[in-house]
Formats: sequence, C-alpha cells, structure tokens
Amino acid sequence: ILVIWLPVFNTYYVVENNTLIIKSLVFRWKININDITQIEPTHNPLSSPALSLDRLKIYYMKDGRMATVMISPKDKESFLNTLNNSSGTKF
Repeated sequence: ILVIWLPVFNTYYVVENNTLIIKSLVFRWKININDITQIEPTHNPLSSPALSLDRLKIYYMKDGRMATVMISPKDKESFLNTLNNSSGTKF
C-alpha cells in the first residue's frame, strides 16, 4: 500500500528563479520558463508526473529539440498565472 501512495506525497511543481521544477519520486525536470513554447489541457493517460487525468501538457525546447511533460496542478489557473507572471508571457 505504501508503494501506491509514494507518488502522491513526492510529486510537486515549483516555479522559482524563472525555472519550473517538477519532482516525482526519483525523477526531476528543470525547465527554463523561457523555453516553454506552449501549454495545453489534456486527458492523455500516458505515464507522467501528473496525479490526475486532468492535466496540462507543457511543450518546451531542450537541447534544440521539442520536448513535452504532462503535469496536473490542483489549481491550473493559479499555476498558469504564476508562470505568466514569472515569464511575462501569456500561456
């Protein structure tokens, strides 16, 4: 039972110093907010650091190539406002 609940207690998203930090268990993403090109809602069930199917798919540039990650912040509107305020861009 503990294994099932570990992702719930160890998945979070933080915006600091113009960087989006995504942590889930042993995985960690650090995405410069200026590298984010698009954010869209999705219900894609693929594995990701998202705890629900009500997700945001983030498109960003990594090493000159497009990459994506899906997350599920509890308050998507507040999360997007935080990103917008940090970057000066409207997602």
